[in-house]
Amino acid sequence: MDEKSAIKKDVPAGVKTVSVMYFILGAFGLIPLGVVLLIGAFVNSMVSASFILVAIIFLVLVVLDISVGVGLWKGKPWARTTALTFSGLGLIGMIIGIVQMIQGNNAFALMPSKISFFASSSLLIISGLYLLLNKNVKKAFA
Repeated sequence: MDEKSAIKKDVPAGVKTVSVMYFILGAFGLIPLGVVLLIGAFVNSMVSASFILVAIIFLVLVVLDISVGVGLWKGKPWARTTALTFSGLGLIGMIIGIVQMIQGNNAFALMPSKISFFASSSLLIISGLYLLLNKNVKKAFA
C-alpha cells in the first residue's frame, strides 16, 4: 500500500452535511420518477414512450444525486466538481425562474410549487458556495 492511499482524508462536517442533502435530493427525485412511471403505464403507447424518456431522465438525476452524495462523503474531488456544476445550474435555473415569474410566464405557473423550486435552488447555491470558498473544504479535496 502506498503512502497516499494509507492517508485517510478528513472530510469536514459541512461537506458531510452537503452530502446528506444530496442523498435527500436523490430520495425526493424518486417521487416524480414514480409518478411519471405510474402515469406512463396508463396512457397510449405514443405518449408512453415520452413518459419513459422523462422517467429515464429522472432516474439519471436520482443516480447522479446519490453518487455525488457518496462521493462528497468520501472526499472525492469529482464529487465536489459535480456539486459545483449542479450549484451553477441551480443559480441559472433560479434566475430563469425569477425572470419568468416577473414576466408572468404561464410555463412557470405550471410548476407545482414555486417555493420548493426556490428552496432547492437556494440550497444548491449555498452548498456550492460553501464547497467553493471554504478553506477546509479546499484542503480536504486538494
